[in-house]
Amino acid sequence: MKVLITGGTGFIGSRLALRCTENGYDVTVLGREDASDVEIETRAMLADKGISIVVGSVTDRDRMFEISKDVNIVFHLAAAQHEMNVPDELFRSVNVEGTRNMLDASLAAGIERFVHGSSIGVYDRDVTSIVDESTPLRPDNIYGVTKAEGEEVVREYFDKQPSTIIRISETYGPGDRRLLKLFRGVAKGVCQSFRQPAGEVPPQGSPIHQVGELVNQGLGEVVGATRIGPDRCVSLAWACMGGVAGCLDALLLREVPVAVSMTE
Repeated sequence: MKVLITGGTGFIGSRLALRCTENGYDVTVLGREDASDVEIETRAMLADKGISIVVGSVTDRDRMFEISKDVNIVFHLAAAQHEMNVPDELFRSVNVEGTRNMLDASLAAGIERFVHGSSIGVYDRDVTSIVDESTPLRPDNIYGVTKAEGEEVVREYFDKQPSTIIRISETYGPGDRRLLKLFRGVAKGVCQSFRQPAGEVPPQGSPIHQVGELVNQGLGEVVGATRIGPDRCVSLAWACMGGVAGCLDALLLREVPVAVSMTE
């Protein structure tokens, strides 16, 4: 089984790559051309595990067709998200047109399943009720707007390309450096702790997930028992677990719905 992961040198993508490798899959990751020092270190770590590294951008349509050949599963996690002082068009070129490029490349290559990593950033950040598939999408920044537009592109291909949309939550754990300030603040008593008693699930879902939970449990343990809505959607929001990496076995071994929603 050959797997291609765009955004594969990022935090979640790299953990997904490692999980796929552990499962015996032939893994190729697409990494950014303008990689940070952290991503360069991640590339080296993945290469040491025998994972193939391709440097490029999902905006390079011809290149995406080239690297998608002979692939069985595509996990599309590449996104413009934290870029600062850049025009909105950058977000749209990556999150919308880049998604279209990957779908066209997947369709041409006969990909068995296309997994699109979206975000709960498509929801209203001030929502106070449980988030599920019926929750209106009200993104309030260019990242969320273009991720919602990217989802619409994926839906255009539902009848042509087996696809799954996963709205991924905030994730932390070994290898993550972005949330260090938050946890240091918690340790100093400056920020509120998200600690939850063992075995309990917050009424509205957890705002943050540990990467080990995401990878080792994720959709693989939840998707089969969760209801499927009329839109061929499944909500994992209430389950307080989920993510990209853990869904690999479920996506390969089960009939799964084409859209998945999770709260942050």
